[in-house]
Amino acid sequence: MRTARVLLGVLLPVALGVSVNALPAQLSLRIVLPASPAPPEEFAARELSKYLAAMGNGDPQIVRAPAEGDIYLGTLSPGIPQSDRRHIESALAGRCPDSFVLRSTPAGLVMHGNSPRAHLYAAYHYLESLGVRWYFPGQEGEVIPHAAAKLASYDTTQIPSFRERGIVIFPTTPDLDDMIDFAAKVKLNIIGLHTWHDPRFSDLRAPDVVRMAESRGLTVQIERHFFGEDFCPDDAGSLAQAKDDLVALVGKMPAEVNDFFLWPADKFLSPCTSPTYRGHSVSDLILWFDNQMVAALWEARPQAHFAYLAYLSTWEPPKHERPSPGLLLEWAPIFQSLSHSLDDPVSEQNAKDRKNFEALIKLFGAANTRVLGYWLDDTMALGNGYGKLSYSPDALKGDLNYYHRLGVPAVTTFG
Repeated sequence: MRTARVLLGVLLPVALGVSVNALPAQLSLRIVLPASPAPPEEFAARELSKYLAAMGNGDPQIVRAPAEGDIYLGTLSPGIPQSDRRHIESALAGRCPDSFVLRSTPAGLVMHGNSPRAHLYAAYHYLESLGVRWYFPGQEGEVIPHAAAKLASYDTTQIPSFRERGIVIFPTTPDLDDMIDFAAKVKLNIIGLHTWHDPRFSDLRAPDVVRMAESRGLTVQIERHFFGEDFCPDDAGSLAQAKDDLVALVGKMPAEVNDFFLWPADKFLSPCTSPTYRGHSVSDLILWFDNQMVAALWEARPQAHFAYLAYLSTWEPPKHERPSPGLLLEWAPIFQSLSHSLDDPVSEQNAKDRKNFEALIKLFGAANTRVLGYWLDDTMALGNGYGKLSYSPDALKGDLNYYHRLGVPAVTTFG
């Protein structure tokens, strides 16, 4: 499976009213952080300072609570009126961690959310309101207008439609740093690394990737074809080797990496030839294997996650096996029609996919389900038989609404 370099729009506005008054162009703002800011909050303050200065404003000063200032990033200063504090707290109560509020108050502009990462999202949203744009990864994809900072008349609440939003990329890509930076700017929260064992990518780079993502509050996970193609329960030797390989990989990963989505070979898999398991489908065999891997993974890293991949040979639900508690479902519908949404009855392919997917959800549970979508993957346009073009933006919207109705929390672009 190849990597798509395109991202989903991810945070939908609940209320947006931005009628702003400009500050004098050279006025230097004071950005107030919490007394003990988390790394994403410190990073957010630096980003605000960098971009506001580049837009022609005076260099902002970054201070910590309880100091007073003009922008309150992740802190509800005592100087903020109680009515505004109650409004912000009420807007965010019970919402997911990435939800945030931008609100103008007599004390200044408040950027407040349910997590340090949400405070970074709020900072980027504010810059976007001033005309800053990030169209592509890297500086060449930025648009930074000459514009004065504005503080008045903001009353915005944003709540994610999906709790997890991400992109899968190769860690060997030359612009990996730009990709991670861009992911945060467009409000993604997951970075999936498609491969790790590659001669061009030293394990020494792993802490650097995690550190860069951690500064932005992003989660790093491993997504790659890691195991082979034979999964017969009678083959004790192959099972033992797979467990050893898994534990060795986990041991090389930084402690912050806890999502290991490791897949069988990228090909159509054959059923087991053993008479004992002749009635087991490939889906049954892979689920049995994944249950063994989960047990081995949890011995090495108890907090880690692992997923069963529905892909190529494993579309249909298993009939003889049941997932271990905590095993996730990762659904990668590479053959779906991209001209129609999954719940569009016009597409026979999508109707087949939908039937299998909903049966799998009953087995795993919607909350334990992750989707790897191929909507904008360049392999879909290469004439290699994958996918059903032409691509339709309305179909993508329909797919996202479909997943949302089912209660699926994570949708990742992938290729």
